[in-house]
Amino acid sequence: MKTPLTALVCAFTLTGCFFGKSEEFQTSTGSTAPGSHIDWLGHDTRLLGDAKALALGEPLPASMLVNEKMKPEELGGTGKVRLISVVPSLDTEVCDRQTHILSETKKLSAEVERITVSRDLPYAQGRFAEKSKLENLRYLSDYKGGEFGHKMGLEIERNGLLARALIVVDKAGIVRHLQVVPLIYALPDMEKAIGVANELSKLN
Repeated sequence: MKTPLTALVCAFTLTGCFFGKSEEFQTSTGSTAPGSHIDWLGHDTRLLGDAKALALGEPLPASMLVNEKMKPEELGGTGKVRLISVVPSLDTEVCDRQTHILSETKKLSAEVERITVSRDLPYAQGRFAEKSKLENLRYLSDYKGGEFGHKMGLEIERNGLLARALIVVDKAGIVRHLQVVPLIYALPDMEKAIGVANELSKLN
């Protein structure tokens, strides 16, 4: 019988955030709908929360997250184009790779705000930021209450983690690109999201 710690380690491993070579990571170009289902290593798994709030052409639902200083921070309109990368846990390989791509890409305009959201504790996000030396990202945690996951329809029923996703929001706070990755172990299509964000950043 698995101990709770063993079960948690298995859960993180089974997110597809396995330990392997980055060039072996699969990239998904498809998307599923918030509040629908994802494939969890062959298991059909529900996404909990509002199935309609997070949608193209609609304002990004306001939600309360926690920043690295353990202070509440609302994710709402900022007057900036934002590329929001949502990951199950930074303490895993695919999520690590997704976050490195977001930070290290030279293709994304400096005018675009880069945000990573996960349910990791802010302390864990801080350790990741320090170890990885990725300094151009803003990390926000949904650990306290899971308001972000619920409002966005991105909470994984199986374990309460967040589904892997990319959200691009324009300067008015409207969602202009959305990908909820159907396969939990696959990377999102970063190139497409970067292209959309760059085009939006050129607009007044």
